[in-house]
Amino acid sequence: RRVHGEDIRIPFPEFGKMKEEGKLLMGSLPEMEVDGTRICQSMALLTYAGRIGNAGLYPSDLLTACQVDMFLTTIEEAFAAVNSPTATDDEAKKAHREQWVAATLPRLFGPLDKIAAQSGSAFAIGDSLTVVDLALLAVEKGIQSGMLDHVPTNCMDTFPALKEACTAAAADSRVVAYYAK
Repeated sequence: RRVHGEDIRIPFPEFGKMKEEGKLLMGSLPEMEVDGTRICQSMALLTYAGRIGNAGLYPSDLLTACQVDMFLTTIEEAFAAVNSPTATDDEAKKAHREQWVAATLPRLFGPLDKIAAQSGSAFAIGDSLTVVDLALLAVEKGIQSGMLDHVPTNCMDTFPALKEACTAAAADSRVVAYYAK
């Protein structure tokens, strides 16, 4: 099955208006509609996209697929922890994010980096691009953008195998075309 659609990128002010008006399924983006069904949440969309068609971005082997899910769940866990509901001022936020970089990220990404180093290729899992490499690239780009204040833009450098997977993903012609838009 192949899904065709439009890649619509919403300017931030328009996103705020859509959110305020309740036009978004869960109040966030990305979101897509397939056969009348609205779907959201980045990892769910990424997994769906990886499973359809013949792009080979999501493995058919169950054990390898489980590894992919493990990576994606760990990435979600890491980014769920980047913000603290109790950090109400900038100083508390700074302390929390410094702790995230110093302890949480190494605890979660350290084991993933070791697994990726054993893949035998530039990719995190196996010898070709998967949704994991795409998720890692999105993480790296987000961190490098500086949008996470008090998080060094080079903190992914601590994980050389994950960084290599990001580089390999960024070099894929489909990814190059996507980011060129």
